Amino acid sequence: SIQYCNLEATVDCRLEDGSSCSSLSGVSWTHTALCVGRPYELEWLYIADSCGGSTGDVSFDCRDENGGPSSVFMAYLTIKGLTSNEVYYSSFIFQGINGFPVQRIVLKDEIEPYKKLDAKIYVVVSKGSPSGKILQEMTIPIACTDGNRLLVGDSFGGLQLASYHYEESSSIQAFEEVRWIYTIKNAGNTASVLR
Repeated sequence: SIQYCNLEATVDCRLEDGSSCSSLSGVSWTHTALCVGRPYELEWLYIADSCGGSTGDVSFDCRDENGGPSSVFMAYLTIKGLTSNEVYYSSFIFQGINGFPVQRIVLKDEIEPYKKLDAKIYVVVSKGSPSGKILQEMTIPIACTDGNRLLVGDSFGGLQLASYHYEESSSIQAFEEVRWIYTIKNAGNTASVLR
């Protein structure tokens, strides 16, 4: 004879402080002027967009090649300081799922965490490896000087600005860290082992 289990499944979302996510109404970009001077840390989301999909008022150089970043699921991202040539990020990246970005890219000096980043960054998205065909190449000014207004939520080709940290205790962020809790319990009378 076949035995059936009656299961209850719940999904609970909690913020880092333990409070419920119910106060969040999805991600809403602030689009607020952010800073004075240069940041010591930037966080980006990889959105695999073309140069033409960029938003915001910041003038930057961008060139798509070989089908652009949206032509491959996995690419290689390298971000350097334009003046210092210091590598801030160098790793494989993946396109998001159903339009939602899945990878955060953090730019900062690992040895001196509050050291200011270069005023401009040089970004290369390449196919499959650092020496693969270039899919996108950009130069982005990241210092808020001379009328340059970086806004959280603005996108630059395949990158979207998620947060900007410009002083030790000053930052602007566009996302919350959340923890998902999945609970499945037997709500019936039939005992069973779940695997």
